[in-house]
Amino acid sequence: MIRETKRIKTLIKKTHNIKYLIDAYSGQDCYLISCGPSLSEHNLSVLKKKLQNKLVICVKQSYFLFDKVCDIHVSNFTNYMKTQHRGIKAIEIIGYLKHKRDHVNQIEQLERRGKVDLKFSIESGDKYKYSSSLAKEEPVLLNDMMQNFIKNKIAMNGPGIVYEICFPLAIMMGVRSLTTIGWDIGPLKAGDKYQHFYDKSQKFPKIKKHTQSKAKVNHLKIRHEAKVIAQGSKNYNDFLFKNGVELRILSKDNKADSSIKRITIEDL
Repeated sequence: MIRETKRIKTLIKKTHNIKYLIDAYSGQDCYLISCGPSLSEHNLSVLKKKLQNKLVICVKQSYFLFDKVCDIHVSNFTNYMKTQHRGIKAIEIIGYLKHKRDHVNQIEQLERRGKVDLKFSIESGDKYKYSSSLAKEEPVLLNDMMQNFIKNKIAMNGPGIVYEICFPLAIMMGVRSLTTIGWDIGPLKAGDKYQHFYDKSQKFPKIKKHTQSKAKVNHLKIRHEAKVIAQGSKNYNDFLFKNGVELRILSKDNKADSSIKRITIEDL
């Protein structure tokens, strides 16, 4: 965690006002750690050492591997970890589906316990489907999405929390680069199944044990979602670039457009 994050969290926790994150990390390099299976292939000790004193966003369960260096923890109620809000020092951001009663109930419970710093309502509806805004390259909708994200704390409904919250967050905070680690997008081929880092490796039994997954995984839906993410990656990368953010990927498995720069752990 970098020095200014503690001060920013104190301000947001008191007011839940998004203004304290607008350009809060202007010109800094940001590192986004997701939960894809490639995360388990890295030497975690080396990664942690390289990420010390850098701006780090952790998605969902990745926080529990990088809690000492994490500045912002982003999660939602998919693959939800029952114990994930205990003693988190990072800025806590949660996305929830407003039309789902169980999501609303859970976010209200967390708010009563003071476990939410910022919440984003993830809106459903034709206007905010990623199939139109990303795959069909309609940047006007992405501009509208950013306005809604900042002014109303509404996130665009789409395939995955990285597109819904993390990328807009990076733009809003004013970072100059965003490097993803463990962001693999997902399986595209028929028969392939999606895995998280805690599914692929046996080194994380506690994380797997406490991860709540009520519904049976629809791998066909996940493959479709991965296809949309991959198809939209060039358009979203262009949008990030126009907003001053260079996107880089640390993952040999990521299916995003080849125009996006790939790096190795030595480049961090």
